[in-house]
Amino acid sequence: MEAPQKKVLVTIAYGSEGSDVVTLVDLFSGGGALVTVASVENDIQIECSSFVKLVADTFISECESQIFDLIVLPGGMPGSERLRDCKVLRKIAEAHAKEGRLYGAFSEAPAVVLETWNLLNGCQATCHPSFMDQLSSTVAVDARMQVDAMVTSSQSPGSTLDFALSIAAQLFGKKMLNEELLKLM
Repeated sequence: MEAPQKKVLVTIAYGSEGSDVVTLVDLFSGGGALVTVASVENDIQIECSSFVKLVADTFISECESQIFDLIVLPGGMPGSERLRDCKVLRKIAEAHAKEGRLYGAFSEAPAVVLETWNLLNGCQATCHPSFMDQLSSTVAVDARMQVDAMVTSSQSPGSTLDFALSIAAQLFGKKMLNEELLKLM
Protein backbone atom coordinates (compact mmCIF):
# COMPACT_ATOMS: atom_id res chain seq x y z
CA MET A 1 0.00 0.00 0.00
CA GLU A 2 1.40 3.36 -1.03
CA ALA A 3 1.82 6.14 1.48
CA PRO A 4 -0.60 9.04 1.02
CA GLN A 5 0.67 11.88 -1.14
CA LYS A 6 2.37 14.58 0.93
CA LYS A 7 0.87 18.06 0.78
CA VAL A 8 3.17 21.08 0.74
CA LEU A 9 2.21 24.75 1.00
CA VAL A 10 4.66 27.28 -0.42
CA THR A 11 3.63 30.89 0.16
CA ILE A 12 4.55 33.87 -2.00
CA ALA A 13 4.20 37.63 -1.76
CA TYR A 14 5.42 40.65 -3.67
CA GLY A 15 9.17 40.64 -3.17
CA SER A 16 9.58 36.93 -2.35
CA GLU A 17 12.78 35.32 -3.59
CA GLY A 18 11.62 33.73 -6.86
CA SER A 19 14.55 31.40 -7.51
CA ASP A 20 14.13 29.86 -4.06
CA VAL A 21 10.41 29.28 -4.65
CA VAL A 22 11.05 27.62 -8.02
CA THR A 23 13.77 25.36 -6.55
CA LEU A 24 11.48 24.21 -3.74
CA VAL A 25 8.45 23.63 -5.94
CA ASP A 26 10.54 21.68 -8.45
CA LEU A 27 12.12 19.43 -5.83
CA PHE A 28 8.92 18.71 -3.88
CA SER A 29 6.85 18.12 -7.02
CA GLY A 30 9.56 15.88 -8.41
CA GLY A 31 9.47 13.94 -5.13
CA GLY A 32 5.78 13.26 -5.61
CA ALA A 33 4.27 15.87 -3.30
CA LEU A 34 1.16 17.82 -4.10
CA VAL A 35 2.53 21.37 -3.95
CA THR A 36 0.25 24.36 -3.56
CA VAL A 37 1.75 27.78 -4.20
CA ALA A 38 -0.44 30.32 -2.42
CA SER A 39 -0.41 34.09 -2.82
CA VAL A 40 -0.89 36.24 0.26
CA GLU A 41 -1.65 39.17 -2.03
CA ASN A 42 -4.85 40.18 -3.83
CA ASP A 43 -3.22 39.06 -7.08
CA ILE A 44 -2.46 35.54 -8.26
CA GLN A 45 0.57 36.72 -10.29
CA ILE A 46 3.39 37.91 -8.06
CA GLU A 47 6.46 39.93 -8.98
CA CYS A 48 9.34 38.57 -6.95
CA SER A 49 12.37 40.40 -5.57
CA SER A 50 14.34 39.68 -8.74
CA PHE A 51 11.49 40.98 -10.95
CA VAL A 52 10.62 37.41 -11.95
CA LYS A 53 6.87 36.88 -12.12
CA LEU A 54 5.36 33.75 -10.59
CA VAL A 55 1.76 32.61 -10.84
CA ALA A 56 0.32 31.10 -7.66
CA ASP A 57 -2.07 28.17 -7.72
CA THR A 58 -4.46 29.87 -5.34
CA PHE A 59 -4.91 32.54 -2.69
CA ILE A 60 -3.92 31.85 0.91
CA SER A 61 -7.54 32.24 2.01
CA GLU A 62 -8.38 29.10 0.00
CA CYS A 63 -5.88 27.12 2.11
CA GLU A 64 -7.38 27.91 5.50
CA SER A 65 -9.33 24.68 5.89
CA GLN A 66 -6.63 22.41 4.43
CA ILE A 67 -4.06 20.36 6.29
CA PHE A 68 -0.52 20.35 4.94
CA ASP A 69 2.42 18.12 5.82
CA LEU A 70 4.83 21.01 5.30
CA ILE A 71 4.61 24.80 5.10
CA VAL A 72 7.51 26.74 3.57
CA LEU A 73 8.05 30.50 3.85
CA PRO A 74 10.51 31.93 1.31
CA GLY A 75 12.77 34.88 1.98
CA GLY A 76 13.18 38.05 0.01
CA MET A 77 12.27 41.59 0.90
CA PRO A 78 9.73 43.00 1.16
CA GLY A 79 8.20 39.53 0.63
CA SER A 80 9.04 38.32 4.15
CA GLU A 81 7.38 41.38 5.68
CA ARG A 82 4.29 40.85 3.54
CA LEU A 83 4.11 37.19 4.64
CA ARG A 84 4.48 38.29 8.27
CA ASP A 85 1.62 40.78 7.91
CA CYS A 86 -0.82 38.23 6.45
CA LYS A 87 -3.28 37.31 9.21
CA VAL A 88 -4.63 34.26 7.37
CA LEU A 89 -1.14 32.83 6.85
CA ARG A 90 -0.28 33.44 10.49
CA LYS A 91 -3.40 31.56 11.61
CA ILE A 92 -2.56 28.63 9.31
CA ALA A 93 1.10 28.52 10.38
CA GLU A 94 0.36 28.73 14.11
CA ALA A 95 -2.18 25.89 13.93
CA HIS A 96 0.22 23.86 11.78
CA ALA A 97 3.09 24.29 14.27
CA LYS A 98 0.82 23.52 17.24
CA GLU A 99 -0.11 20.21 15.56
CA GLY A 100 3.60 19.33 15.31
CA ARG A 101 3.84 19.44 11.53
CA LEU A 102 6.96 20.37 9.57
CA TYR A 103 7.62 23.98 8.64
CA GLY A 104 10.56 25.91 7.32
CA ALA A 105 11.73 29.34 6.31
CA PHE A 106 14.79 30.73 4.66
CA SER A 107 16.76 33.91 4.20
CA GLU A 108 15.00 36.77 6.00
CA ALA A 109 11.81 34.80 6.79
CA PRO A 110 13.02 32.98 9.94
CA ALA A 111 13.71 36.32 11.64
CA VAL A 112 11.04 38.48 10.03
CA VAL A 113 8.18 35.94 10.08
CA LEU A 114 8.77 32.96 12.38
CA GLU A 115 10.45 34.98 15.14
CA THR A 116 7.67 37.59 15.09
CA TRP A 117 5.02 34.86 15.32
CA ASN A 118 6.87 33.13 18.21
CA LEU A 119 7.34 29.96 16.17
CA LEU A 120 11.05 29.70 16.97
CA ASN A 121 10.90 29.86 20.78
CA GLY A 122 13.81 27.88 22.17
CA CYS A 123 14.77 26.42 18.79
CA GLN A 124 18.13 26.66 17.13
CA ALA A 125 17.71 28.64 13.92
CA THR A 126 19.59 30.52 11.28
CA CYS A 127 18.66 33.18 8.73
CA HIS A 128 20.19 35.71 6.36
CA PRO A 129 23.34 37.01 8.10
CA SER A 130 22.11 40.61 8.14
CA PHE A 131 19.00 39.53 10.14
CA MET A 132 20.70 37.27 12.74
CA ASP A 133 20.38 39.91 15.47
CA GLN A 134 16.56 39.67 15.17
CA LEU A 135 16.55 36.04 16.34
CA SER A 136 15.98 36.91 20.01
CA SER A 137 13.75 34.04 21.23
CA THR A 138 15.93 31.38 19.72
CA VAL A 139 19.49 30.15 19.74
CA ALA A 140 20.93 31.84 16.67
CA VAL A 141 23.26 29.50 14.81
CA ASP A 142 25.70 30.79 12.19
CA ALA A 143 25.16 27.91 9.76
CA ARG A 144 23.97 27.60 6.18
CA MET A 145 21.02 25.53 7.38
CA GLN A 146 19.64 24.43 10.73
CA VAL A 147 17.13 21.72 11.68
CA ASP A 148 15.57 21.76 15.14
CA ALA A 149 12.61 19.47 15.78
CA MET A 150 9.90 20.38 13.26
CA VAL A 151 11.42 23.64 12.01
CA THR A 152 14.13 24.03 9.37
CA SER A 153 15.78 27.37 8.66
CA SER A 154 18.33 28.44 6.11
CA GLN A 155 20.51 31.44 5.31
CA SER A 156 19.77 31.40 1.58
CA PRO A 157 20.39 32.27 -1.24
CA GLY A 158 23.28 29.83 -1.62
CA SER A 159 21.79 27.29 0.77
CA THR A 160 18.39 26.83 -0.88
CA LEU A 161 19.18 23.40 -2.29
CA ASP A 162 20.61 22.24 1.06
CA PHE A 163 17.41 23.47 2.73
CA ALA A 164 15.17 21.80 0.16
CA LEU A 165 16.98 18.45 0.33
CA SER A 166 17.01 18.44 4.13
CA ILE A 167 13.36 19.25 4.53
CA ALA A 168 12.43 16.85 1.72
CA ALA A 169 14.29 14.05 3.57
CA GLN A 170 12.21 14.86 6.66
CA LEU A 171 9.01 14.93 4.62
CA PHE A 172 9.53 11.84 2.44
CA GLY A 173 12.15 9.89 4.38
CA LYS A 174 15.73 9.55 3.19
CA LYS A 175 15.22 6.26 1.34
CA MET A 176 12.29 7.53 -0.71
CA LEU A 177 14.03 10.84 -1.39
CA ASN A 178 17.14 9.04 -2.67
CA GLU A 179 14.97 6.88 -4.97
CA GLU A 180 13.17 9.93 -6.35
CA LEU A 181 16.45 11.82 -6.87
CA LEU A 182 17.88 8.87 -8.83
CA LYS A 183 14.84 9.00 -11.14
CA LEU A 184 15.56 12.67 -11.84
CA MET A 185 19.19 12.01 -12.83
